[in-house]
Amino acid sequence: MCALIGNYWMQVLELAGNAARDNKKNRINPRHVLLAIRNDDELGKLLAGVTIAHGGVLPNINPVLLPKKTAAKDCCERVVDHNNNPRNVGMLCLVCWFDFYFLLDLSFE
Repeated sequence: MCALIGNYWMQVLELAGNAARDNKKNRINPRHVLLAIRNDDELGKLLAGVTIAHGGVLPNINPVLLPKKTAAKDCCERVVDHNNNPRNVGMLCLVCWFDFYFLLDLSFE
């Protein structure tokens, strides 16, 4: 029994350390323990009824609240800065390329 609890404890510490490292922290705090437990399937089931003080909640945004994508953004990714200048633009489809052409008033030379 003691070995089983020790195994779970080591798994929680390892996952909490990974969560702390992902958040660029050197110390494990209750938030990292909560993220480790809730993101692991087995530990989440085992500790489903447990409340961790100062742990917070898992980040979750309902998809209905997110802005809807437009058809052009689904086609390919376009990156434009605040002056409508293209930057870091990779391969564009033909439709998006013409959108950029008319947006920036470029001429064929």
